[in-house]
Amino acid sequence: MNILVKLLASGLFTGYVPKGSGTVASLLACGVWLFLSGHSYYFIVPLLVTVAGFFISGYAEKNLFGEPDSRKIVIDEIAGMLVTYLSFSFSLTMQGLVYGIAGFLFFRIFDIFKPGPLGMIQKIRGGPGIMLDDLASGALANGLLQLVRLFVFHR
Repeated sequence: MNILVKLLASGLFTGYVPKGSGTVASLLACGVWLFLSGHSYYFIVPLLVTVAGFFISGYAEKNLFGEPDSRKIVIDEIAGMLVTYLSFSFSLTMQGLVYGIAGFLFFRIFDIFKPGPLGMIQKIRGGPGIMLDDLASGALANGLLQLVRLFVFHR
């Protein structure tokens, strides 16, 4: 069971990348979005990853990695990235590329710098603290993508 938790908590072991594990995990989530975004059931994937993430990250933090918000736990980045793209579909067009690249950059900026209340959210202990700041970063990144859609693509 612990190997399955490590597999999921570490984003298919991307959390073990020595530098930039959150970025690598975010890229993995982008790949998931690329393949699943056009399907009507896409919204289920972020929901499942998020719900599982609360339990898995808390368990992994306490029982496997033994340190608060271990860098090896990246299921939160995956959930946050999937939330970033929640209302967007990928297409091999300028619009799809802009959404993909801008969404990735917006999320990573929020996740790395944690402006304003995002930094306070991260102080919550356990699984909720691990997950909530990334979910909030994803929601903010999605909001910025909505503005891009409105002002750049007029939709």
